[in-house]
Amino acid sequence: MTQQFEAIVIGTGQAGPPLAVRLGNAGRKTAIIERKLVGGTCVNNGCIPTKTLIASARTAHLARRGADYGVMLDGPVRVDMPRVKARKDAIVRQSNQGVTDWLKRTPNVTLIHGHARFEGPRTVRVNDDVLEAEQIFINVGGHATVPDMPGLASVPYLTNSTMMDVDFLPEHLKLVGGTCVNNGCIPTKTLIASARTAHLARRGADYGVMLDGPVRVDMPRVKARKDAIVRQSNQGVTDWLKRTPNVTLIHGHARFEGPRTVRVNDDVLEAEQIFINVGGHATVPDMPGLASVPYLTNSTMMDVDFLPEHLLIVGGSYVGLEFAQMYQRFGSRVTVIEMGARLVGREDEDVSAAVQSILEAEGIAFRLNATCLDVEKDEAGIAANVSCEEEPRRIVGSHVLLAVGRVPNTRDLGLEQAGVKTDARGFITVNDDLSTNVPGIWALGDVNGRGAFTHTSYNDYEIVAANLLDKDRRRVTDRIPAYALFIDPPLGRAGMTAREVRASGRKALVGTMQMARVGRARERGETQGFMQVLVDAETKRIVGAALLGTEGDEAIHCLLDVMAAGAPYTLLQRTMHIHPTVSELIPTLLGDLKPLI
Repeated sequence: MTQQFEAIVIGTGQAGPPLAVRLGNAGRKTAIIERKLVGGTCVNNGCIPTKTLIASARTAHLARRGADYGVMLDGPVRVDMPRVKARKDAIVRQSNQGVTDWLKRTPNVTLIHGHARFEGPRTVRVNDDVLEAEQIFINVGGHATVPDMPGLASVPYLTNSTMMDVDFLPEHLKLVGGTCVNNGCIPTKTLIASARTAHLARRGADYGVMLDGPVRVDMPRVKARKDAIVRQSNQGVTDWLKRTPNVTLIHGHARFEGPRTVRVNDDVLEAEQIFINVGGHATVPDMPGLASVPYLTNSTMMDVDFLPEHLLIVGGSYVGLEFAQMYQRFGSRVTVIEMGARLVGREDEDVSAAVQSILEAEGIAFRLNATCLDVEKDEAGIAANVSCEEEPRRIVGSHVLLAVGRVPNTRDLGLEQAGVKTDARGFITVNDDLSTNVPGIWALGDVNGRGAFTHTSYNDYEIVAANLLDKDRRRVTDRIPAYALFIDPPLGRAGMTAREVRASGRKALVGTMQMARVGRARERGETQGFMQVLVDAETKRIVGAALLGTEGDEAIHCLLDVMAAGAPYTLLQRTMHIHPTVSELIPTLLGDLKPLI
């Protein structure tokens, strides 16, 4: 039997299905032929299954290294290879079926199973049928090389393909293997690493990694690891300054005595240029009852070497949520109390809802709309009265952490002696080059209110240095807002939110993709969240992005770089990305933009 087509695609590897779909959607009658498993090497015995196995191997590796993070196991770590293989098979099956269903539901595309052989330049035989088409695309991939090795024919051997069927562990393959520095990024992310290790160890069975006993968190050991890493960073900066020519490191509290004069201890220092970089500290709100109870802040939390039984966290934004997940994973019961109607109110509502869903799935409780808030001592610890009307009105915990914002360290600087202006919140007012109202005085970092992150502080340095030393005009307003919420999975953010784009009145496009579609997320068993990109409809420039999902804090940079270059989104859409990664799906997302309503 001879069948006529306008195009034939031989092979369903990564290039074949999207090409067939494009041809079919263009109205061209297309046949796509596969002799074995739809999806090719990547889906069936390459990228997806191997990275799925790597996720199980990494879980076992982290479990064995648990003590390094303060996570203690009472028994050995065992790998259940049939379970590992079953997980791999399930993820492969999902991917394989996804490609198959996609092809079958595409108009003008016919999926044919069988081995294709050419019988002429326009003729292909598959089974008992002959297919004819003016255009034929070959996409048949490759297979493992079997070398001409003496004796190989007499012994059993494995290749990357047959390795996918292994459900045992070969004996010879068993291989056992400022604020930021002191109480901000480095110590908190170090603690998060310990919490994630405990979380993965508890989830070990999901990956085929079996533990014979419970997972215990040794909080003194967790703190000791954090302290060691902080000490290394702190000492590194200290040594760097001390060995730099013409730089003198002085310890003490500095206060202005004039626009060119600063007193430190008993010494008076004078200079033509003074740079203020004193950072900020946690806000302690004027909350009824707070003076009568012990409380923690992000700084004092760094001294905790025990596990709170029930940690109440006041504040449902970035700092509060990172500590919430961290301590829930360490083993505390955690309740987050937020006065607003939703978490991380700066973000769009869909992001807030997704973040809450992710954290609730781990057991964290939330009390939103806590508009009538006070605290008091209780027989069981500390009670938070969270409402004058709605139930529950009272929540009792063992400890309370305040995470309601930060204020600048400007109260005792003597700024009035220098004439330096601050705003109503105490932040030093600066121009676009970070200079203050007093010539010769600049303010950098959290103290100027132009950013609240380590990366914005470092960028402040770059701006000041470029203007003063390189004669290179750089401005604060040139930078694109970018930050991350370091829960797990993280939220990477760049540019405007959808709410801000709508308020700007511009015509915009939006692309959204669930992380469940991302191979890297499925391989790791971390499919929560979504990716969203906003594009100006007229200029085609990316104006905002939110990537909530595994590696979202890293993948956001490919968008951020294109935004900084002022390039159209099509540049990124047409760039080849490495597979399997999170970033590789961003061009696909950009190919399905719709008007932002």
